Amino acid sequence: FPEMPQTKTFYEIQYYKIEHCDPAAVMGYILALESVAANDLKWLNEKLTALYGKECAKLIQVHADDDPDHVEKALQLINGLHESRLSEININIEQTAHCYNNILDACQARAGGKIKKAA
Repeated sequence: FPEMPQTKTFYEIQYYKIEHCDPAAVMGYILALESVAANDLKWLNEKLTALYGKECAKLIQVHADDDPDHVEKALQLINGLHESRLSEININIEQTAHCYNNILDACQARAGGKIKKAA
């Protein structure tokens, strides 16, 4: 599949933040994504494994298993930063969540609206 503009926007923002804001801002991106994976992928892994087999769900399984530890490590790193750096991290958490939702909406639209949103 060709890369969607929403996907490109999602990661290009991080380059700007690293170069022009504060490199620590990328921790907001990391924390947002790792938290989603740690909290939301266990059920998806189980469903995909049941439908398509363990090998087809490997990417999801790895993130579901490993990302809870990544969240803890990210929080430890963030807690060690000076308070003046937290604002950019918080802004990036919010922007990352917004952009991630845009990607999911674009995927649903490309699927012809056949994907139901989780309640």
